[in-house]
Amino acid sequence: QLVLDMSRTDVQDFVVGTLDDLLDGHDIAYVKWDANRPMAQVGADPAVWWRHTQGLISAVTRIRERHPEVLVEACASGGGRLDLGTLSLFDDFWTSDNTDALDRLTIQRGYSMLYPIKAMRAWVTDAPNFLTQRSIPLRFRFHSAMMGSLGIGADLTTFTDPELDEAAALVAQYKQLRHTIQEGDFYRLQNPSPNPYQLYQYCRPDQSVLFVFLPASRLGHTSTTVRLHGLEPTARYRFELDWQTHVARGDYLMNRGVRVWLQGDYASTVIRFDRMDD
Repeated sequence: QLVLDMSRTDVQDFVVGTLDDLLDGHDIAYVKWDANRPMAQVGADPAVWWRHTQGLISAVTRIRERHPEVLVEACASGGGRLDLGTLSLFDDFWTSDNTDALDRLTIQRGYSMLYPIKAMRAWVTDAPNFLTQRSIPLRFRFHSAMMGSLGIGADLTTFTDPELDEAAALVAQYKQLRHTIQEGDFYRLQNPSPNPYQLYQYCRPDQSVLFVFLPASRLGHTSTTVRLHGLEPTARYRFELDWQTHVARGDYLMNRGVRVWLQGDYASTVIRFDRMDD
């Protein structure tokens, strides 16, 4: 493998010119900028790493200025290209090559401590997972990936007709919720149950979305009580739970909470809370 030395202005000009030709001559809306090979054998001048990074930022800045309509994703070493400098340039980031839906819950939780959900690329990939060899149900895989910027990296030609129908329904659901997921406040909620539920909430003034995951049932089939955050105390919210429509005030949902009961392994659900007009 060889590396383009982005610390050199002539190399930067070559990269920018090559991409200019591609983007000017073709109908391209999305570019994934992969940089999987780090600088090595740089000799006695370690500052080349810094100049290389600055050169990359300079080249991407020029591309973004000339093609502001193109979505550009940064990808390398999982989130290894994600920092506050590149966050100002790229639209989203490949969070990790580990796309196992259960592992991603931990990875995405850690990402959320520092960076915005909107920039977190999350994919639905095949089962068994190529890395962990876990076979996780399609619904759980989708729900995990819906927590960020949803993408599909699975081979759709291998899906059965019921799987295609389920995937289409989940994509449609995400489109209804993504303004809250991508733009809302994010909360990592406490789980009071002896069962290992993982609870995550997104909140905007008009809507809140709750993700509930149960990777495995333990100590019997017990429920959990979810106390939401960020709601308007006196506002009323409509939501579907246990196949019934409910209405509750924000202060009730935040203090008393709602009981959610999942069963089995790799169980998950998404609950939408819509604020009602007074």
